[in-house]
Amino acid sequence: IKKLLNKNYKLYLTVHTNEELVKIKEKYIKYKNVECFKLDVLNKEDKNKLKSLDIDILISNAAISYGGSISELPIEKLRENFEVNVFSNFEIAQIVLKNMIKKDKGKIIMISSLSGLVPLKFIGGYSATKASIIKLTETLRSEIKLISKNIKIVLVEPGMYHTGFNQYMLENKY
Repeated sequence: IKKLLNKNYKLYLTVHTNEELVKIKEKYIKYKNVECFKLDVLNKEDKNKLKSLDIDILISNAAISYGGSISELPIEKLRENFEVNVFSNFEIAQIVLKNMIKKDKGKIIMISSLSGLVPLKFIGGYSATKASIIKLTETLRSEIKLISKNIKIVLVEPGMYHTGFNQYMLENKY
C-alpha cells in the first residue's frame, strides 16, 4: 500500500468492524486518494456499496479460521468458515467483475494459502476453504479468458507469515 499512497490512484481500504474503521481512517487521514469504509463480507448492505465503485484491482482476502480436529469441529463453525472464506470472496468478485466486464479491463487477486495444497492438522476447515478458493479461482480464470484478454484473475498462495492470524488460528479451538 505504501507504494500506492502517493500515486494517482484511488484506494479503497476496507475493514470488518466500525472499531477498525476508526483506526484505519486515522492512519490514512492525510491521503486524499484513500477512502476507508466498513465491509462486513457477510452483510448484504456492505457488499452492495461495491456496486457503485469503479474498481480496477480487487484484492480479495477475507478469511477466518477455527482450530481443532475435523472430528470435533462443530459444523456451524465449518459452515461459517466456508461462508466467509469462500462464498463471500466470490460474491464480491462477481459484483466487481460486472463492471470490469463492461469496461473490458481489471484484475482480481484472490488470496488462498499453501494450506489449500497441503492441509495442516487441526486447521482442516481452513485448509478446505483455501483448497476451494484455489479451484474456483483457476476455473474463473479460464472462464474469463474466454470473454476478455484484459481482465486478469490472479491466485496468490502465501505460506505462514507472522501477522497474528496464523497464531490465533493455531491457538484458538472454536
